[in-house]
Amino acid sequence: SKLQFLYFIDTHIFTMLSTILLCAALAAPVHVTRSRLHARRGKIHERTGPYVVKTIEQPLDHFNHMVDDVFVQRYLVNDSAWLAGGGAGAQGPIFVFTGAEGGNVEDTFWDFGSYSDMFMSLGGMTVYVEHRYFGESYPYNNNKKKAIQPDASHVGHLSIEQGERDTLHIINTIRTQYNAWLSPVYTFGGSLGGTLAALIRMRYPNAVQGAVVSSSPLLGFLNETGFDQYAWAKRVTTTYEELSPGCGDVIRTGFSGLLNAGFAEIADTYNTCEVGSSVVSDGVYSMAFSILQTNAEFAYPFPVSTIPQDCKQMAANIEKNGALSAFVNLIMVPNKPGCLNITAYNEAENSPDSLMWDYLACTEVVHPIGYNNVTDCFPPSPWSLSGLESWCKTIYPHVRTTP
Repeated sequence: SKLQFLYFIDTHIFTMLSTILLCAALAAPVHVTRSRLHARRGKIHERTGPYVVKTIEQPLDHFNHMVDDVFVQRYLVNDSAWLAGGGAGAQGPIFVFTGAEGGNVEDTFWDFGSYSDMFMSLGGMTVYVEHRYFGESYPYNNNKKKAIQPDASHVGHLSIEQGERDTLHIINTIRTQYNAWLSPVYTFGGSLGGTLAALIRMRYPNAVQGAVVSSSPLLGFLNETGFDQYAWAKRVTTTYEELSPGCGDVIRTGFSGLLNAGFAEIADTYNTCEVGSSVVSDGVYSMAFSILQTNAEFAYPFPVSTIPQDCKQMAANIEKNGALSAFVNLIMVPNKPGCLNITAYNEAENSPDSLMWDYLACTEVVHPIGYNNVTDCFPPSPWSLSGLESWCKTIYPHVRTTP
């Protein structure tokens, strides 16, 4: 097979997340939105596509045989181009997205469209796994309120290792259903999804023959040789400069205007539904911060990237109305009347899916990402482990942060 090797691609093309854990070193940490890019643009995809939604029963705990609870997990299958083989004919490969923090897997499908097209051209089957504790794949009959309770018997069943075993169970089930035991299996993903894809390949090479990984912070560990907490933000800034030279300085100007404005001025400029306050200002800042990073992560293919248009509009706003107005068109959905609802935004930020990402980010998925405003275009905010631990204790008092 053309892809029968472990292939890591360290680019800025994809991420799940359209989420970054804002540096906990901040005195008052701001959550970054986990909203999907297409939702931000007001283009929510209909939940239909070239796939079949399937479910599977998974053990709540793959490692503790004293726990016999199960839950229902969702996954998508697109087998329309798969080469079934037979006789002397070779079977097509199976490509598996291992799940991540992105929420509903049917939204995730659209974020990886170019991957799906490539896999179909290779005669492959594509599988998208919805990670446990996200989307509609929560334990306890999808009772999210119960599943996210902060104790060992509930949220304690969310871990990278449990998710890997979920994916292996799905892979083996598909191999059995399609009699696809001759098909090589390759995992893929971006950001956290890329990390999971790489880890399952390394830990279970008997089941997974390769991994295609993008924007995955595999070397983002404090003691790793060459570790640089500012590398991520530098890459984001470089993407803006490649697609719109000079945009880094435009973004710097916008943040400077936002950080130096008063509460009432920010509320008025961004037409918020609420009166000016620190909560409103933090919400506007968080929206701008997250959207700018998300657009850099979803910059491929370049001809359809919104970055050139966004940078041109930000520059025009600054010239016409001053630095504070830079991000107005970036945040506000074009041609959609009404005020900017910060309260609703903050409620979404505290949804079960968002809280579950916080749990992973406070336990196993520690991303040391800092900003310096020198090699990047974002306000200075160095990362520190102690800052992260302090922030995590405000949400999960009993967790151990283990980078």
